[in-house]
Amino acid sequence: MLDLVGLPQDVLALIMSFIPSKEDLRCVYLTCKALYSVAIVPLYRHMLLRARSNSMQLMAALNSENVGLRHIRHVTIDVADAARPHLNNCIVLLANLLPRDILLTLTCVHLRASQHVEPPNPTNADNFRLDCNDPLAKDSLQTLWQRQRNLRTRRIDQAAFPLSSTCDGSFRNITTLQMVISNVDTAKACSHIMQQTPGLQVLEIRADPNGYSKEALNIELEDTVAASKDIIHWVFHELAPDKQIRLRALTIYELDFETAASRLIEAVDMTGLDSLGLQNCYNIVNLLRSISAAGAPLRMAMHSLTIVGRLEEAEGRNDDAIDDFLGSFTGLKCLVIAASAQEALRPKLESLSKHAASLEVLYLDCVWNQLSGSLLDEHYNALELRRFLQRCDRLEQLVLNPPEMIFDDLPRHVNFETKDFAAGYHIALADAPALLTCGLVTRIPDDSSFTGAPSMLKQFRENHATIYLAQMPRVKALGIEFGKDTPEPIGGDRDGIAQVCLSPSYYVRGRTIDPYGTSSFLAIEMGLEEVRDIEPVSQVLELRPYSPKLLRLGYTL
Repeated sequence: MLDLVGLPQDVLALIMSFIPSKEDLRCVYLTCKALYSVAIVPLYRHMLLRARSNSMQLMAALNSENVGLRHIRHVTIDVADAARPHLNNCIVLLANLLPRDILLTLTCVHLRASQHVEPPNPTNADNFRLDCNDPLAKDSLQTLWQRQRNLRTRRIDQAAFPLSSTCDGSFRNITTLQMVISNVDTAKACSHIMQQTPGLQVLEIRADPNGYSKEALNIELEDTVAASKDIIHWVFHELAPDKQIRLRALTIYELDFETAASRLIEAVDMTGLDSLGLQNCYNIVNLLRSISAAGAPLRMAMHSLTIVGRLEEAEGRNDDAIDDFLGSFTGLKCLVIAASAQEALRPKLESLSKHAASLEVLYLDCVWNQLSGSLLDEHYNALELRRFLQRCDRLEQLVLNPPEMIFDDLPRHVNFETKDFAAGYHIALADAPALLTCGLVTRIPDDSSFTGAPSMLKQFRENHATIYLAQMPRVKALGIEFGKDTPEPIGGDRDGIAQVCLSPSYYVRGRTIDPYGTSSFLAIEMGLEEVRDIEPVSQVLELRPYSPKLLRLGYTL
């Protein structure tokens, strides 16, 4: 029988990939030479640097005798509380001491002391500041681009890199562009850069139309519709009218598509997209309608679609644009629609059925936010949902809104009994043949006042987790998350509810034994890390669609 050391290198590498802790990896690679050569690779693959740290410490870590340096692929610089000279020194050391052509991504983030960055997750880079007037910093950037010719991800932000350094011809190997559009100059620079990236596959456009300004005219565009149209115009203004950019993934954050949709459709070939993300945008329905009108979905090969509507943009269902779009092609593997305030973005099960055979991840937070009238009409019919899930042979991860999880009036009418229509949801979820992880999203009305909320809500969640897991024998992990029906933050005399109801809970299967030896089923609450150890296929529980971070689904940096 082979021992651990005698296993093939690729098997050992696969085992090491399940060890998330850096400290555990250090312990493994100190065990023996055989495990050292395998564990050192994931240990050094992602390097997190503190820009405020002593430069001598960084210089010692980047010593040429350190054999682990050749395994570095991703570098993240934490710029929290860092002075500009410290950040500049960090860039200088990286540019001159890192081995040549090893780096794939370089990202600067602003982390709190409690935050943890997992490789490669460079999603929060809003506070990166480089002294653009420092000649040493400019020269170091040029040196970094020249020495790291395999860099495939570049962030274009006037506050991050001087725009003059973005036209140096070092974009031939770039496959991912992260654009942060703050003004016309940044948009024009992005347009020029796209002409220098023949291998561009992933494009991320992040803009703030409310803060977008035309510096040349010294005026501010307060109209998000006009600002968004202007942004899209300048980003693609160097593109020939009869040409389109072919991309593998397109993610857009915080734009208004009321008038900008037509230009985007003209500039980007939607038929070749493997992943499309529209997050925190206005008038998403208008973009979907424009794509359908162009006939693009009929030939689409899209596998991932992420739609996150704005909470403050309440929009009724006045057309079937979302259903026409989803119903015009097949093959989606990952679908995330978080639009609790927009009924127009709630798809029907008929259109979702076109993708039933291929869906692997499904996130639906689409309950209409108004509490007046019957809530039953806003949820999927339990029988139709059951028929749909029975056809989802590959669906392993699911998040949706169950009807009985909505409180009527706290605390006077809290009812822990399962309602008749809720039982239908239990049966429907139990019939999903491959479902391993399930998430339930519930809401608390704006006018709720709940004394003793922590204990009552905890008991409420545990009871429902036990009911659901008992009905779904194949499901190993369950998440219950509380949201809110209005976009305003919970405040005033309801601070206690906000602290409890907005934090998700996670449960796994367990059993309890009474003093007489009788065993009964029970849902056990655990942390997310522990849940992932029990059921690794639980990524859907980590999704926070309404957060300011980009959701990169269907592609990686």
